[in-house]
Formats: sequence, C-alpha cells, structure tokens
Amino acid sequence: MNWTALSAAMKRRLWIIILFATFGAASGWALSRWEIAPVYQSNSLVMVIPYHSTGQNLVNGLIVGQRLVSTYATLATSPVLLQAAQKLLPNPLPLSQVAADVSVSAEANTNVIRIVADGPTAKRAANLSHAVSTVLVEKAQSATGSSVLRQVSPGIVNHVPISPKALVLEVGLGLGALIVTLLAVIGFEALNDSIVTADDLSRCTQLPILAEVPPLPAKRVRTSNRVTEAQGK
Repeated sequence: MNWTALSAAMKRRLWIIILFATFGAASGWALSRWEIAPVYQSNSLVMVIPYHSTGQNLVNGLIVGQRLVSTYATLATSPVLLQAAQKLLPNPLPLSQVAADVSVSAEANTNVIRIVADGPTAKRAANLSHAVSTVLVEKAQSATGSSVLRQVSPGIVNHVPISPKALVLEVGLGLGALIVTLLAVIGFEALNDSIVTADDLSRCTQLPILAEVPPLPAKRVRTSNRVTEAQGK
C-alpha cells in the first residue's frame, strides 16, 4: 500500500477517526470527574534547632541541626510516632492507611524536615500532616528535654487535587484512541483486496488506465432522469 492509497483511505474514514478520538477524550474527562477519587496534599515544615543555638553558637547549632535532620525524619515515619499521630485525628484512620498517606523527607543542606500527607479531602490531608508534625515535636522535646524541633508551618494544604490530572487523562486517552484507530484503518486497508480506485484496477490487471469517467453529481443524475422521463412521455 502506497502513501497515496493510505491517505485516500484515511480521508474516507476520517469521521471514524475523529469519532473515536473524541470518545477517548470524553472518557478521560468522565473518569477524572466521576470515577477516579481526587487526592489532595498537605505539607508541614519542622525545623531542627538545638537547644544551644542562640547568640554566638547559632551557626554551630544550625550545623548540628543539619546532621540531626535525617534522624528526626526517620523517626517521623516510625510506627510508634504514627500511632500517636493517629490518635490526634478527628476521624481515626487505620495505622496502615496513615503510613501509606504520609511521607517525610529531609530538605537537602538545611535543617528543615518536610512532612507530606495525602488524603481524599484537603481537610483530612491537612489534619494528618499537622498531627504528624505535632507529635514529632512533642516526642523530640520529651526525649531531649528541650525544644529541639519547631513547627515552621503546621499544615499548608493545596486545595487543588494533585490527582487525577484531568487534562493528562483527556489528552492521553484521546491520543491513544486516535493511534489505535489509525492502526486499525491501516490494518484494514492492508487486508482489503477490493477494487475501489482506478489505480487498484490498474495494479490488478497490469494494464494502464487510458481514461476515467468521473461520477456525475447526484443532482445532475436526478435532473437527467427527469428529462428522460419527460421525453418518454
């Protein structure tokens, strides 16, 4: 199949290609609106500030704090701490769910710990990140006897869900449907051995086409039929 024949086949089935691409994009829109549950995210920041970080010892305290960040970040995801945070939630969640929804990271070259919580609602995500950061500060103070950790932000929530991405689903499914339809058209044309065009006839008979009579428009055919009938009467 040459490019000319393939292009002609695609033009004949352009409405099918457009229909399936539109259906794919509409499916992505419907999934993002009604089928896939939204996920919201909240961030809490906790700063490590050793007890002696005042006055001339501030710089040394910050350096020591950077060394402790990874330790406290690991503590924030321990089952004991998550279980304590679980009790602070307005609506208790299973411990496994709390562990799955919380991620803690140490900000590089800083003495800041970032606590990220996901949830089906913005409020639940904010409550969870705030609970974990609160318990982490309390545990550190209880263990050291000083205010080693301080909450920089108790829970900054993004009221726009991080997933699903409606545009990504719409474009992705639309392009997917378009590609599948194009491949189906190409495959169908490759297997189709019927004679449709003059080139198909020339290729099958190995004979040149000397002339081709173009089809008459339907309006002219109807007019010609009426004239013939009138002459017959």
